[in-house]
Parts: sequence; structure tokens; C-alpha cells
Amino acid sequence: MAREAEGGLDKRIRRGERGRLSKHPAYVYIQAMVLKELCGRSLMEGEVLSGMLLNKRIPKITLAYWEKHYRYLLRF
Repeated sequence: MAREAEGGLDKRIRRGERGRLSKHPAYVYIQAMVLKELCGRSLMEGEVLSGMLLNKRIPKITLAYWEKHYRYLLRF
């Protein structure tokens, strides 16, 4: 899906100087959001889909955070 963006987005993200680094590279979260949106599913089903198709479990709270703060990345 977002393999072309991997080169620019493979760094883990930290907002400012506070908080911990993200667990996965940014492109994994973007793939999970796109997958959830394409399937038209809820956050809970998005968590299950990301585990099955991306082999990385992304909790629904993390998906909700990324949708809230980085939704503009999905506009095409």
C-alpha cells in the first residue's frame, strides 16, 4: 500500500520532546488506517484486520489517536 512512502516515513514519531517513541514506523499506522477505511470497519475490527493482514497488532486506542491527529494523511 504505502511502500513508496516507506523511505520518508520509516522513522518512528515523537510529538515534541515529551512521550515515548512510537512502537512501529509511521507507514505501519498509515497502512492500518487505510485498511480500516477501505473495509469500512470499526476501530475494533480495524485492530483485528491489522493483526491479520499486517502481522502487527495495533490497539484500537492507537488507531483512534492516529485518526484524530493524522487524518489529513488519508486525503487523496
